[in-house]
Amino acid sequence: MEGNGHFPDWGKDTNDRLAAAKKRALAQKTKPKKQSAALARMKKERGLDQQVETDKKPTHFDLSPLLKALKRFLACNGETRSRLRMDLREHLATIRKIFVDEYGELSYKKCVNVQEFGKRMQERGISLDARIMENVGAIMVCFGDIKYDIKATYRLPEETEEERRAAALKKMKEEEEKKAALEGVDPAKAKKKKEDKKEEETKEEKKEEPQKKEPPKPVKIWQYLTSIYDLMNALEKMHEYDFMLNELGFMTFDLSWEKEKIQTLKLGGDKQKV
Repeated sequence: MEGNGHFPDWGKDTNDRLAAAKKRALAQKTKPKKQSAALARMKKERGLDQQVETDKKPTHFDLSPLLKALKRFLACNGETRSRLRMDLREHLATIRKIFVDEYGELSYKKCVNVQEFGKRMQERGISLDARIMENVGAIMVCFGDIKYDIKATYRLPEETEEERRAAALKKMKEEEEKKAALEGVDPAKAKKKKEDKKEEETKEEKKEEPQKKEPPKPVKIWQYLTSIYDLMNALEKMHEYDFMLNELGFMTFDLSWEKEKIQTLKLGGDKQKV
């Protein structure tokens, strides 16, 4: 309530843009233009020389994290949880193979980050709805009370959407150049084209020189490590919680389809075992 943590990223984009602009200016060896004395005097007379803080950090309470959390909570409704339980039950054999130690052997230890579990399931070929995949870890923690150990580690940051798009465009450009080279060109024209290409590459290198990025540095992340045993316990707790809500009339989603699926899979009938 004292304001610590409110708008933690405020001004970050602006500072990054200013830092990039300064770096480009230094690379191009450009100096800022000096203001003439007459212009400075005129601005002073008209009161235009005073700098106004337009990008000031707000003092009010930052509701955006709460709204983001609430939106995610509403996405993890009864239907989403029910479908996740059935996905887990139908692919238990495959899910068991996700829990491996550093040597690649099956393990009962806490060795999988629950926050990345949806991604790991997709890597194993388990098709999940996008909404379910993003929230598997959150659902297990919130509604299954899954047990986990917190461990800090360092990892390279994942590529952003812009970086992936730029890499794809670069690859397409290279493929087009290879294709054009295989088709064959007139030798005289090829020589001229080669010289023009060299000039263009030199110009592009000069343009790109100040914009070179440093290699990404590893960042500290927190892992919420869990085991197959904890996952099964959380699945059972979530099952009992949702069926109790359904019986009390607090859940609008009908769980009868899940009961039928459980009986079909022979996993303990109505709600005895999962």
